[in-house]
This record gives sequence, C-alpha cells and structure tokens, in this order.
Amino acid sequence: TYLAQSDDGISWSLISDYTAEAGSVPDVIRRDNTLYLYAVDPSLNQLRLQRYDFNSDAWEDAVDVDIVDADGNAVTLVDPSLIVDDDGLLALFYLAPADTSGDPASCADGEVSCTQVFRSATEVAESDGATFVVDDGNRLELEIDADSSASDPDIFEGPEGFVLYISRGPSVQVFTAPALRESYTVDPDLALGFLATDFGGVPAGYYDADTADFWSYVHTNDGERQVIRQAIHGDLATELIDTDFETILTDASFKTLGDTASMASPGFAVNQP
Repeated sequence: TYLAQSDDGISWSLISDYTAEAGSVPDVIRRDNTLYLYAVDPSLNQLRLQRYDFNSDAWEDAVDVDIVDADGNAVTLVDPSLIVDDDGLLALFYLAPADTSGDPASCADGEVSCTQVFRSATEVAESDGATFVVDDGNRLELEIDADSSASDPDIFEGPEGFVLYISRGPSVQVFTAPALRESYTVDPDLALGFLATDFGGVPAGYYDADTADFWSYVHTNDGERQVIRQAIHGDLATELIDTDFETILTDASFKTLGDTASMASPGFAVNQP
C-alpha cells in the first residue's frame, strides 16, 4: 500500500516519509492528530494498522488489529472501511467472507448463489484503533449468483444519513441508512441502486458539505493496467456515465514506483482534525 496527499482531491503526490507495507484494499482516516492506515496483509490474512502522529511528525511501527465478536472470538474480515462515530470512536465496516480459500467477493466454487454479509465493529477506546468488537446484526446482506460479486464496502456520511458503497465487480451499488449502525437498504432513486455500471469498482466516496457535491473514486482497467478515476456529482439520484469520470491517477503519476505500477483500490479521507 502507498499513501498520497492532495489539496483538491484531483492532483496527488506521494508521501515521502511513508514506508510502504504489504497490504490489500487499504483505507485511511484521520482522528484528531492521528492518521490511521489499515490494510489486510494478504500473506498473513491479518488486518494491520499504521499510525502517524501529527504532533511528533512520526510513523509508529505497524501493529496487528484484533476483531472479536461479543464472546471474544476472533473474526476474519476483508475490505476494511473506517469512519468516526458520534462518540469519537472508530467504526469499521467490512466484508465477512464466507469462504477464505477463494475470492471473498464471489460465491464459493460449486455454489450457484450465496449471501454476501457486510458487518461493522466498534473500536475499543483504549486500544487506539487496534481492537474492535463486532456490532450486533448485519449492516447489509446481498444475494448474488455464481456469475456476480459483491465486496469492498466504503462508508461515509451524506447530507441525509450514511452512505455505503459496494463494489459489484466493475460497478458501484449504493445503499443508505439514517443511522450508522442500522441496516442499509438500496438507494430508491437509482435503478437497483447502481450509481455506475461498468465504469469502475472498489469505490471510495466523500460528501463535501461546503459545495454539496459527492466525490466518487473507482479503479478500472485502462489497457494492461489499473487506473483510478473520479466523478464529482451533485446527488446520488442520477446514474453516472463514462464522461462523468476523469482519470486522476495512472502508472505515470508516480514515476518512483516504476513503469509497471498499477493504481487500484483507493481509500479516501479528509486530512483534518
């Protein structure tokens, strides 16, 4: 995973003092004067956390993150997405994989259909982002068939409650709820809740209250490599089309990574206390 910063959400530069760690589908969030960067180490199937302290201008060593249920049993997850709740605690949204041996976004081999379950967990305050307890109930259950997928939740606050983006392969489906830990339902203003179809997946979303605009980031194929694209749009009621998206990151964006680099799986957060 790599970390980049931007003044406008469009032009990005790499953080020079960040040491890249092995990780998949990362997410980042700032709370007060700490930056939290989460990613699953694919070799260990373990969620890891790196913290940056703005007061000391220093990165701490990466640590394992523990996710437990109400009985204290360890929980397996993929695709973390973070938000700060009204109590100042981190809430972690994730996909609870039914089968860890294959692609967690899809049904297990031989299944003609399955249910993808998305849950949330709440930070244990004294752990500073390193321990979470699973919340009651599921945030979302999605029935899919063997030819489809559902994964990579991204949670953010909108003008009328909370928005949950779900990656449906190369498409984005939108679900909403009036409160953070309630059940999420498909956005009724969109056909089957699809905000973008075949224009990119693994989304990240943000609502800019100052401009009343949504920022939607996706990654998609551009030839042999992945790129990240952004759409700025005024609502979630209108399905986006290809020309609504602008490519903002390609392998040429960061030459220090080499010519074979691909840009994928964006995680987004506003860098302010």
